Amino acid sequence: MAVVFMPGLGTVAYADAPPETYNVSVTMGANMTADDSTNLTQNGIASGSAVTSVTITAASGYMFAAGSNGDFVQTGDLNGLVIERTDGTHITISGTATASVAITLKDAIPTTYNVAITLASGMELMPGSGALSQTVNCLDTGIANEIEQVNIRVTDPSKKFAAEPYEGTPNNSDFHVQRLNDSLIQIYGRPKGTNADVSLTMSALPDRGENPTFTSKVEPGEHMDRVTTSGALDQSNIASGAAITDIIFNAQEGYAFAAQGNLCKLVDTYS
Repeated sequence: MAVVFMPGLGTVAYADAPPETYNVSVTMGANMTADDSTNLTQNGIASGSAVTSVTITAASGYMFAAGSNGDFVQTGDLNGLVIERTDGTHITISGTATASVAITLKDAIPTTYNVAITLASGMELMPGSGALSQTVNCLDTGIANEIEQVNIRVTDPSKKFAAEPYEGTPNNSDFHVQRLNDSLIQIYGRPKGTNADVSLTMSALPDRGENPTFTSKVEPGEHMDRVTTSGALDQSNIASGAAITDIIFNAQEGYAFAAQGNLCKLVDTYS
């Protein structure tokens, strides 16, 4: 209480102003739990008073990379609070804030990453290549080890690798599928991210080579008959640039072909 003498009023007593308070809100990222979730939200903490510390534990199979304070924050400002990594699976939030705090923590990261590669028919691993299934550890820095390089070649002479010879997603730019030529690819690099397991299926396209051939298939419409001495409905091994053997149809009795217009309907494409 403050006491002040004011002329004409005498002695006047004023109640002390209430102390300034602040609030703290912590939102956890994925793959973690708190030792006491009630301490993730603390309201009405007096200015100059410390928060009740809270310890966050990474889920089994996950970890916190080496760092401190803001390294663990996805959004928001600590405003004086401290985040300490006590070991690879625990961080502790403590300290005295200078203002209200609302933060979201970054996700805990996997301790290992799995890579699974599936080969289509007509291809194989080259001698000395890394395995199709690999598990790599995550370093204390939060960066995964690189996989053992995988070398794959096409063994079917009728096929080749496409420009992007895989289905799936490498997840990030630190993992690479490199096509060296029509028959050889290399897979290397490191997974990255919170859930960056890699699953790829290698694929190959038919290789037309220097002397490609093609297939033609014709399906007649209703009320017409193919002249038996004309070309077959299905024709294969047609050289590039060569014409098919003419296929002749006669309209059945009581029917006629239109004088103009498109008499064909595309039902499929063949190459």
